[in-house]
Amino acid sequence: MVRWFGACGTFLDVFLDLL
Repeated sequence: MVRWFGACGTFLDVFLDLL
């Protein structure tokens, strides 16, 4: 979802996925 954030993409992708 937010993989374009780069290194933080993985974390944010999982975080937003939990939302």
